[in-house]
Amino acid sequence: MPWNASLNFRGFYEFAAADRFREAVFLSSPSMYQALRRYLAHELRRYFPTPLRERFARRMQSHPLRREIIASSVANEVVNRLDFTATFTVADHMGATLAEIARAFTVVREILGLRRLWADIEALDGRVPMAVQTGMVDDIGRVLTSLMRWLLRHRRPPIDVDAEVSRFGDQFATLAPALRRLLGPAGREACELRAAQFVGEGVPAGLADEVAWLGVVMTGPDVIEVAVAAGEPAETVAAVQAALCDRLRLDWLREQMDALAFATRWETLSRLGVRDELFDHRRALTAAVLRSAPPGRAPEDRVRAWVGANPAAVARYERLIADIERGGSVDVTTLTVALSELRNLVPDGP
Repeated sequence: MPWNASLNFRGFYEFAAADRFREAVFLSSPSMYQALRRYLAHELRRYFPTPLRERFARRMQSHPLRREIIASSVANEVVNRLDFTATFTVADHMGATLAEIARAFTVVREILGLRRLWADIEALDGRVPMAVQTGMVDDIGRVLTSLMRWLLRHRRPPIDVDAEVSRFGDQFATLAPALRRLLGPAGREACELRAAQFVGEGVPAGLADEVAWLGVVMTGPDVIEVAVAAGEPAETVAAVQAALCDRLRLDWLREQMDALAFATRWETLSRLGVRDELFDHRRALTAAVLRSAPPGRAPEDRVRAWVGANPAAVARYERLIADIERGGSVDVTTLTVALSELRNLVPDGP
């Protein structure tokens, strides 16, 4: 298929996806409008020419077509920024409505300040190859999709946009530097290489760095919620989780999951399912480690205390991981067995 035909084919489905989103968001109003009005007021004003914005800013909020304008704004931004395939994969896997996806999208966009990042990337038009800009937007989209899925899994509909932005916004900004420092050698090397690639194509160093390291925040929601439940600082919880992941090779397991080939809908959903289970176990085990030793001890000491209380189960799990690694071939079946053994380490009850 010629490249221009491919673009037209993609464009057709993006148009159809946007149309479905518009319908879903419109039908969910006025509840959707009430939930997002604080974040979409700018989009409503931007729809009109500058002279009208200056003269009728107050009256725009009562425009008779404001619901249609907002529905189009939400639909177009979600499809343009997220990629239509990822959008409907999320909907399929989570059983989420398109209106709920729009809510989750808005929360993550506000928490991470993505409008500024997207604007900075768009400002590179004509200065860097379009493929570089597309790559940066795609990198952001992967982080965006991951955090949206977290919200859709852990919050009952309808997602309270204001509450979630308030809950996570400031904490993400504080936690991100700690998560960056705690990233393992392989992850650090990958981020540094990605940033260097962007800079080599002409992207300003600050923007390249910000996009390349954005993914470190994907563990943020679990860290923050475990910290609240345990009554400990989020930075402490992040350090304990990093030490636990290092001991149990959880990052290695995630890398094997990410490397799985998938061609069908069921293969895609299976990969998403094993990732979700791994993250659930990581969260529960981090909380268990925090309970195993009092605050104030080094993260590695707290992990050792937890291992000391569960020696047989940990040893059995570590033998299994060593066997899998020696085998050299990892598939969904192998990972399912590993997750089953990991599940045995998760304590019953709170």
